[in-house]
Amino acid sequence: MLMGCDDDAGDSDALPPVYVTFYSHNEEGGYWESLVDDSVAYGEYRADLVAKITLLRQHGAVLNWESDHSVLRAMAAHEQGALLDETQGKNVLAWMVEDMGMVVDPHGHLTTYNYADLAHLIQELGVSPSGVVGGFAIYACGATEGVFDQLDWRAALEIDEEGLIHGRAYPEATWRPVVLAQPAMRGHSLDEFSSGVWRPEDVGEGGDFLIHDPDSEFITVGQGYPHDRNNIGDVNSGGATIWYEDAAYVRELSEKIQSGTVPANGFYTASIHLRDLPELPGMGPTIDGLRATLEALTELVADGRVIYMDYEEVVEVWEDTHHGMPSRLGIEEFSIYDDLMAEVNELCWGEQESCLVVGCPEGEVCVPEAERCVPDCRIPGNTCPEQMPVCDEQTGFCQAGTAVDVTSVEFLVTNPTSGVDWWAKAFYPSDAGSAKRYPTMVKVPGGSGAGSASEDSPDLDRRPDLQAAEGYVVVIFDADGRGNTAGTEDYCGHIHQDGLAVLIETVASWDVVDVDRLALFTSSYGITMGSGVLARYPELPVLFLLDWEGPANRMDTGHCDADNTGHITHDCDDDLWWSEREAAVFMTQVAVPYLRMQEVQDHAQPDNLHAILMVNNATHTSHGGGGLSPWTCVNGPEVNPINTTYSETEPPVYQQDLSAGPGVWGPMFTLHAP
Repeated sequence: MLMGCDDDAGDSDALPPVYVTFYSHNEEGGYWESLVDDSVAYGEYRADLVAKITLLRQHGAVLNWESDHSVLRAMAAHEQGALLDETQGKNVLAWMVEDMGMVVDPHGHLTTYNYADLAHLIQELGVSPSGVVGGFAIYACGATEGVFDQLDWRAALEIDEEGLIHGRAYPEATWRPVVLAQPAMRGHSLDEFSSGVWRPEDVGEGGDFLIHDPDSEFITVGQGYPHDRNNIGDVNSGGATIWYEDAAYVRELSEKIQSGTVPANGFYTASIHLRDLPELPGMGPTIDGLRATLEALTELVADGRVIYMDYEEVVEVWEDTHHGMPSRLGIEEFSIYDDLMAEVNELCWGEQESCLVVGCPEGEVCVPEAERCVPDCRIPGNTCPEQMPVCDEQTGFCQAGTAVDVTSVEFLVTNPTSGVDWWAKAFYPSDAGSAKRYPTMVKVPGGSGAGSASEDSPDLDRRPDLQAAEGYVVVIFDADGRGNTAGTEDYCGHIHQDGLAVLIETVASWDVVDVDRLALFTSSYGITMGSGVLARYPELPVLFLLDWEGPANRMDTGHCDADNTGHITHDCDDDLWWSEREAAVFMTQVAVPYLRMQEVQDHAQPDNLHAILMVNNATHTSHGGGGLSPWTCVNGPEVNPINTTYSETEPPVYQQDLSAGPGVWGPMFTLHAP
C-alpha cells in the first residue's frame, strides 16, 4: 500500500535515499538475566557489544541499542574497575553514546518493569534514554481468515492521557515516548513491515494504526523488513522464515526508487535487526553477519542511496524535509510478499491435511472420524477436558463417557508440633475399598493458599472432585493459619512440614488407598513444604514428587532479588529462618523420582533459572547432579531426557499451557509403581 505524500515534499531534482537504522534488543530472563550474577559471562557479552559498536562506527552506521532490565542491572553490577579500560574509563553505556554516537532506547516486555522503569535504569547509568519505544505488539491473527486484529498498543504500553508512562518498580519515574519503532506480531511472522514515517491513529479509540493522524503525539518510523539471515539465521525466535539476506530488502527498496517503481517524492526507511548476543551455541550469526550486512550496503552508502541514521534523526529529517507529511510503502510491494503471506496465513488459519494421509506430529494421535490430530491423552500434560473426561489407554483419545461417582469425606489430623487440628478432605471413587484400592495424590497448594479453595476452582483441571472421578484418591488440606485451620501461618517451614508428614501417614493407612501408589503433588510455593517433608521424613511411603513450577529459594519467594519477586516479607539475611524454607536445598535430599513441570513463561518468576537449579539439585550425583533422586525429568520423558542436568545456555525444553492433572499422574504411577 502506498500512502499519499506531499507533491512538494523533498528535493524534486534528486531521488530520495533509504534511511537505514540498525537496532538490537535484549530481553528479560534467560541468558541476559544470568549476566547479573556472572561477571565472566557479562565480560564476554560486553566484549561482543564493544566489537559490534566499533564495527558499526567504522562503517559510519549508528545503532539504536534497546534494553530490557536484565542487562541494565548487569551493567550496574559489573561496570567498574579494569573492565572500563576498553571504553575510555566509562561504563559501556556512556561510552557507546558519548564516544561512539549510538543511541539507547528502552525495550520492555512489561512483566515487572515498564518503559518508565527502564528509562530510570538507563538514567542511573548516566545516560539519557531516547524517546523511542523499542518494540511493541500491534497485530494478532483475527477470528476471520485473512483479517488481522490491531491491538491497543497505547494501553499495553501504559501511556496516560498526558502521553506519559509512570514507573511500576520506580513509581516516581516518568518517561514520555515519542517514536514508535518495530510494531510487531507475536512470533514476528507478520510485523508491521512498512517503510516510511507517519503519525498513527489511536487504535484504542477505534482507529487504524496505518492511518495518518496529524494530531497524534506519536510518530512511527516504518521498519521495512528488519530481519536478515546474516544477522538472525534462517528463522527467527518465533520460528517464522527469514526471507532476505545480505540486506536484500534495502537493496530491493533502493532499486524500486531508482527505477521509478515507487513515488520519487516518498520518504523511505528500513531497519536492520542485530542479535544482542555473543557467539552462543544454536543462536545463529552475530558479528560476522553484521560485517557481511555492512559490506553488502557499502556501494549504496557511497552513492548516497542509503543513509545511516538513528530513529530520532530520521524523524527530524522527515519533519524538516518532508514537512511531516505521511509516507508509507507496504510490504505487499516487495518480491517476498506472496511467500510471506502464505506462511502467515498457514500459521494463523491453516487447515491441517487429513492425518489418515500425512500422520500426526509426535505427541498427537489421529481421530479417523474427524481426520484430524488431537493430543495423546496418555502423555503427561495432555489432560482430558471435563466434557470428555476418560482417557482411552488403547487409542489415546479422550472419551465422552461417564466418569465414576465420587465420594468425599472431611477429616482432621493433629499437627504434632503446633498442636493444631488440620482440616482436610479426601475425594475418591465410590466403589473404592479394601478390595479395590486406588492410586492416591496428596496435593500441596501454592503460595500461602488453602487446599479448600480448590473445591470451587474455576480451573477445572485443578478440581479435586473431577480429578478423583478419573480414578484417584485426591487429598486436599489447610495447613496452620490457612482456610479452615486455626493457628499461625508458618510459610511452609518445619511446623507445616511436620503436619504434612502426619497427614501422609494417616492417608496411607486407609483401605481405599493403594499405599504402593501414593504420590505428592505441589503447586508453586507448595514445593517448599513438599520437598521439606520428603527430605526430613524419607521413610514416608511417597512414590514420586510432582512439582508444578515451584520456586527454588529466598531469591524467588522473599523479595530478595533485584526483581523483587515473592510473596513473603522476611529479613533476607535471616539464614536460620530461611533454612526451613528453601526448596532447592531440600531437593538435594529428596530420594524419590521427581518430575518438574515448567512452562516457557513461569507463572511467577521472570525466568526459568530456578527450574534448572531445582532439577540439577535433585538429579542423582551419579548422573552429574547434586541429589539423591533415582529419576528426574522436566515435562516428561517424551519432552526431555531423564536424569539430565542443565545450564542457562543449555536449558531443558519448556512448553506452553501445561496441565499437571491426572493426564500426568497416570503415566507416572505406571512408570514408578513397584
